[in-house]
Amino acid sequence: MKSELEKYGVKKKIVILPTGINTKTFCKSTKNKKEIKKKLSDAPQTKILLFVGRLELEKKIPFLIKAFGEILKKHRDVILLLVGYGSLFKKLEGEIKKLGIENFVKFIGKVPYQEMPFYYQGSDIFVFSSLSETQGIVILEAEASGLPVVALRDDAFLDIVKNGKTGFLVKERDPKIFARYVLRILNNPQLYQKFSSASQKIAESFSEKKQAKKLLEIYQSLIK
Repeated sequence: MKSELEKYGVKKKIVILPTGINTKTFCKSTKNKKEIKKKLSDAPQTKILLFVGRLELEKKIPFLIKAFGEILKKHRDVILLLVGYGSLFKKLEGEIKKLGIENFVKFIGKVPYQEMPFYYQGSDIFVFSSLSETQGIVILEAEASGLPVVALRDDAFLDIVKNGKTGFLVKERDPKIFARYVLRILNNPQLYQKFSSASQKIAESFSEKKQAKKLLEIYQSLIK
């Protein structure tokens, strides 16, 4: 957004202050992971890929579904969880049935904000295909919950997803390549733990408290 404003001709100094999140609300919980997996699958070893957002065109969910179809060719103990609702629900449902993967995709629908930590903490990897975000709050919430992130590369995510450290930012708009990056994490427990720990550290730097402190510093500098 800073770049866009400068393109419009704004000359004044612009300070970037991201929205902070309550990291304590989304902290990692082994108990929730076990509870949600019991609800979604009889097999405790099942891995859960999570998407959170509106089911609309700009979120590029059909891309995500195609990538998930590729993942299933290599890894069957996995479920895709779609949290959110929108006008594309019926269309997405149809695409999933065409691919024959309806038993592996769960539509959760709208979820009250206070219940969201349950879904984050019960999942294993956060997957995101949207290229229309200005910050990506859901990514930060996922990272605060200890989830590695695999997302399509977008400038909005460069500060919150460290490629190769907290997950992967995928340049190629190819579902097969996206799937490969997800599989790298699914098939490597050590890499998963490394990304999980790093994700929580990144999220902590965007806590409400730290962002509020930065805002106070900006006001104080202006008063001076």
